[in-house]
Formats: sequence, C-alpha cells, structure tokens
Amino acid sequence: MNTPFSDEYSGFFAEFYDMLHSETHDIQSFIQIAQKYSGNILELGLGTGRIAIPLAKAGFSVTGIELSSDMIQIAEQKLSKENDQVRDRCNIIKTDASSFSINASFGLIIASCNFLNHFLTTCSIRNLFRCVKNHLLDDGVFLIDQSMPNIPSMVESDKKEEIFEFCYPDDKRKIIDRFTASYDFVNQLEYDDIVLEEYLDEKLTKMAHCKETLTYYFPRELKTLLELEELAVFHEQGSLSKNVPLDQNADQMVLFCRKKRS
Repeated sequence: MNTPFSDEYSGFFAEFYDMLHSETHDIQSFIQIAQKYSGNILELGLGTGRIAIPLAKAGFSVTGIELSSDMIQIAEQKLSKENDQVRDRCNIIKTDASSFSINASFGLIIASCNFLNHFLTTCSIRNLFRCVKNHLLDDGVFLIDQSMPNIPSMVESDKKEEIFEFCYPDDKRKIIDRFTASYDFVNQLEYDDIVLEEYLDEKLTKMAHCKETLTYYFPRELKTLLELEELAVFHEQGSLSKNVPLDQNADQMVLFCRKKRS
C-alpha cells in the first residue's frame, strides 16, 4: 500500500485528531475560565471544534479561526448535529492566525494545546500577538496554554520511534501511531515524523505519513515576546486546571495576559 504524504491537520490525520486528544481532559477548565471573563470568545486554531463547540454548548458565543479545510469540515459536521442555539453561537472562519483580521473584538482569546509551537520564527509569533492585541477588548484576556518543555525527556526520546495504539469503540478497528521526534536544541526546533496505520481485523486498510516542524517556548521568552507587542502577563500558573506555581515542577505554562495600559 502506498503511503500518501499529508500534514498533521488534513486527510487521515484530521480524522485521527479527536481520537488522539480523547484523553485530553481540559474542556471543563476552559469553561470555568470563560465564566470569569465577559465578552465573546475567539479560539485560535479551532481544529475540529473540540473546545469551541463545548464552549458554545455551555452558552458562550465563540468564533474559531482555522487554516485547515479538512479540520473545518469535521468541525462543521460536528456542529451540524447540535441544536440551533449552539450553531448560532459558534462561528468558524478559515484564515491564518498570523495575519487574521475580523470585524469584532473579544473578551477572551484562547491559544490552547501548544498552538504557539506552530510559529517557528520571532516574526511570525509577533505577528500573531499583534493580531491578538488588535482583536482584544481593553479589559479582555489572552489565555495561553502550553506544555512546559521537558528537556531531559526530549534528549532521551531524540530520534527514537514511539508506537501508540488507539482502538475504536467497536473493537474491530485500531490505529497504530508511529511517532519519531528529532530535536535541534540550538534553534529550539522539533522535527516530527509520523506514520498512521489503520487496521480492520488485523488487515491494513489505511495509511498516511507526515513530517512536521514545530518549535517550543519557555516562559521567559514568551513573556518577552508578549511585552514587545504590549501584552502583559497578569497571572501565571503551572496547570490549566489548578492554580499552582509555574516553576520547575510544572508540566504546563498557563499565561493570562492583557493589553498594557497606556
């Protein structure tokens, strides 16, 4: 079977996205955070609507921007199964997060699940932060949810294939995810090589291959980049669900930002 090349957000990889994140239990945390701030919500990198649709179901007006047509198609399919009120509260826009312009301002803008790691250069992430500032209400909040880079673990796993298995509810189909990450520690780049294989009764039925380049950020450099675009961190914590210190024991870096006062 030929292995078609894809990217991490189209084709078979888009279909696999929700299964990959099935153990990511962050929805309630985003709902609780949204309840603290007024105004409409903007999600950067809507994906399949994994976060935006539950927020709309919880009563919030949500706009999600996404560049991948395949991810948008899945999100729209999911949204079509909701009632009229939920559909009316969820707006999907196809655009690039580093250059978006929407005729609206938001009380809460969310960059979740390592979304910032797709912005490989200082120029691109500053463009993103500039767009965020332009769309944030004066008292609005920009929420950043990132994993803390675990350098010892990255060194240990460098260039080593990891194999993960995911089973469908019917127990007849499964997906094998073959994942290899290579790291350029000087330039803070991660090169991912991923092969997905779907099996039905142990017979290979579908396969896809992608190579993805990401970066990773540390708290101090993110704060510096935010400051350059006049966004200031007013609260930080080491977990999305708990207000714990952002220190060497933290698995996550969660930053709450506002526009700097003139």
